[in-house]
Amino acid sequence: MGRPALTDKVVDRMLRRLASGKCAAGSQLAPARELAAHFGVSLRTMMASVRRLSRMGLVEVRQRRPVVVLEGASERATALLRPHAETRASPRVALLVPDNYLPVSRYAFYRALIEAVLCEAERQNLRAEVVPWRVDEQPAVVNELLRSSFDGAVFIGLRQEFMVPLKVLADHGFPLLVFNRRIRGLDLPTVVIDDYRASRRMAEHLARLGHRNLCMVAHPSSFAEADDKTYRPGKASGWVDCLTENGLLGTCIMPLYLPWETASGPYCRAFRQILSQADRPTAIVFAHNPYARAFLADLTFSSLDIPGDMSLAAFEPTSNLPLLPGGVMLTSIDIDYARTAQCITETALMLLAGNPHPPVIRVLPDIHLTDSIGPAP
Repeated sequence: MGRPALTDKVVDRMLRRLASGKCAAGSQLAPARELAAHFGVSLRTMMASVRRLSRMGLVEVRQRRPVVVLEGASERATALLRPHAETRASPRVALLVPDNYLPVSRYAFYRALIEAVLCEAERQNLRAEVVPWRVDEQPAVVNELLRSSFDGAVFIGLRQEFMVPLKVLADHGFPLLVFNRRIRGLDLPTVVIDDYRASRRMAEHLARLGHRNLCMVAHPSSFAEADDKTYRPGKASGWVDCLTENGLLGTCIMPLYLPWETASGPYCRAFRQILSQADRPTAIVFAHNPYARAFLADLTFSSLDIPGDMSLAAFEPTSNLPLLPGGVMLTSIDIDYARTAQCITETALMLLAGNPHPPVIRVLPDIHLTDSIGPAP
């Protein structure tokens, strides 16, 4: 017989694959040796797992013939996963974070989010643990996860170069939630931030205050993220759409600035020259906290009167940023971290309970106004 703990794990992953509909009724499973290599277990463990699936009425095992998926296997697998999740000890979930985002104390957004998820997971009897996703050793990380005692994972800070390893995990039936990203071709559960609407609301507020020359400092990824059918517009898209609809795009000398890191920081010579002119933007919104930090720390901009000369706001937390003269904190456009953590945890629990397609939850950031925003000069 195969090792019981490994057999349990393989059966669980196979149940999830069947529940997701990836193995249609009447289709044939791959040969046992191929499946064993796929799951990283011995042939004996794989055969023991297939026999257990047969006893559950999910597949038909015939001597010297391919294993066939039975009619209704998807529905039955879903039903079998629920009591399995209810009787299991506290599920263990990995919070996957790219190692170049660690330690998270350097990133206000990720620090606040991860702290909130760890707190909510404990409240929900879910054992969560931060696991570094080693960018240069992704195949090894995938293998370690598949052989670990983790029941599932939440990926935080996903980037394009992680897509192939992510697909490997999904193909293995490893329960996986991807925070704030929908991926073309992979129907993975997610909780997303509605940055598009939040960006529009900020632009509309500034327009009501009389600002006609506005700028957003944004990363190219702030425009959109792809999913199976369409594109989910992001911060920069909401900003440009709002300026366009309000007839302001033509009055902005620099509606968008896409910075890149140089020896002198993210703000190039042309950006500095524009801000030294009389017709400079009267309001700047930073799409990410680090852009705001670099701006406030730059002596070139220290002579600006905020908000007399220019109004400032930033997405993500601003509590870790330097205060403006007079002890004023920068206006922030930020999520409710406790509520977002609750959405992530509840979605992960649904996934672990056998629901392969939990509903997508959208979180709308709030605008926390301070005296860094004022009427147009």
